[in-house]
Order: sequence, then C-alpha cells, then structure tokens
Amino acid sequence: MSDTFDVMIIGGGAAATSAALTLLNRGKTVGVVTNKPETSSLFKAEKVTNYPGLPPMTGAELTALFRRQLEESKAEIIIGRALSVMPMGNSFGVAVPYTRREMGLSTQGID
Repeated sequence: MSDTFDVMIIGGGAAATSAALTLLNRGKTVGVVTNKPETSSLFKAEKVTNYPGLPPMTGAELTALFRRQLEESKAEIIIGRALSVMPMGNSFGVAVPYTRREMGLSTQGID
C-alpha cells in the first residue's frame, strides 16, 4: 500500500468512482477510502433506475459494478472510515483507523 497519492477520495459511490477513474485517466495516483459496499444505502436499494445508460438493477448489483471498476483500475482501495483530514504542509493526512495508517494527499500538480 502506498503512503502518498496525488488525490485521496473519501467515499466509494458513483461520484467517487467517476472522480477516481477521471483522475487516473489524467495520470494521477488515486487512493479511495471507502467502507465495505454492503454498508451503503445504495447497496440496500431494491431497484435503481436513475443512472443514464445503465439498465435497471438492484443497489447491490450497482455497487458491485462500481467496486469492480475501481478494482480493475489503478486506484488503491482502502477499506475503512476516514475520521479526520489534517493539513500537513503541502499535503494532507487522512486518518483511517481501520487500517491503522495515515495516507498523505499531495495538493501540488492537480489541474
């Protein structure tokens, strides 16, 4: 596991997955701090019909699709809950107690 990333994303839903994939396509290193998919509200949805270009599916199927896209990308998935974000000079530290690590976030070079 890396200790620093160009961008650290907190969350693993649709917006977070889209942001991670976009940043990876632009050459950034990305860490994604997210809980297990089955703890999300989306996972528990019986039917999801409001994502353009996707057929109706259960929330469990949709969260599995998002997670698979992240796993197949170069994003580093960190399972846990980000409890605090602290400025550390030119970067930020993200405390994730489930992994007993702090990840750095560089703010330099992001367009």
